[in-house]
Amino acid sequence: MNENRQDFNALVDMAMANPGLSAMRPVVEKELLHYEIFQALDAEGLLKGLVFQGGTSLRLCRGSDRFSEDLDFAGGKDFSAESMQKIAACMEKRIGQRFGLLVAVHHKQAQGAEDGIKHIRVNKWWISIETTPENPAMPRQKIKQEVASIPAHTRELVPLRANYDLLSAMPTVLVNAESLDEIMADKVLAFPTSLLDHQDQPVGLDSSKIRHRDIWDLAQMTRFVDSATVAKTLAADGYADYLASSVAGLFIQMQTALGTKP
Repeated sequence: MNENRQDFNALVDMAMANPGLSAMRPVVEKELLHYEIFQALDAEGLLKGLVFQGGTSLRLCRGSDRFSEDLDFAGGKDFSAESMQKIAACMEKRIGQRFGLLVAVHHKQAQGAEDGIKHIRVNKWWISIETTPENPAMPRQKIKQEVASIPAHTRELVPLRANYDLLSAMPTVLVNAESLDEIMADKVLAFPTSLLDHQDQPVGLDSSKIRHRDIWDLAQMTRFVDSATVAKTLAADGYADYLASSVAGLFIQMQTALGTKP
């Protein structure tokens, strides 16, 4: 085991000193690697054209207490395969050299978005990082990064929050992040699609397709988003019409659970 590898173990051990994280080592490893990814992209100047989206942006930029695994970005309409290759090369170089870990980047060619909006092209790739090579029983950590070849409608320059005391000495990374209003709008639209299968039939309540995390994130955001925005989204009767009869009942339950029902 080389010295760099020991450094990563030590970093995780320091974070795990928090008693509340005792059973969450794989999650903590992944989040610490998120910070390393952002440090690497920032050092190479590759963050400038990206806008950070989704639940992980709420965790790292807005103070959400929900751990999130994926890194989602809007890359703009000019984002290309060449841009993606630069990011992939940066990941392999910086993460591998920083900790002596085996990093593999897997790329999936652009295709229609999974939400069925076929005119949106989404480039996808994910990163596999072998954090525990000495323990074959432990799976590789897989960090999925997605870049949508579309522009974000909003962007705010915000610092990454240091969710662990040990990160306080790291240089502050400023990230272009979507506004809370836009993230809320994205999730308000995305959640209903997770309630239907590919034949537009309701899925079972135990289906893994349902984006339960969106309900959690929406509840978190109602603490920060102004009441006018909530009134135009979750509290709007028209949104129930959008959900249609098959899922309207669940929408009413969601309104009630989030405290947005008039």
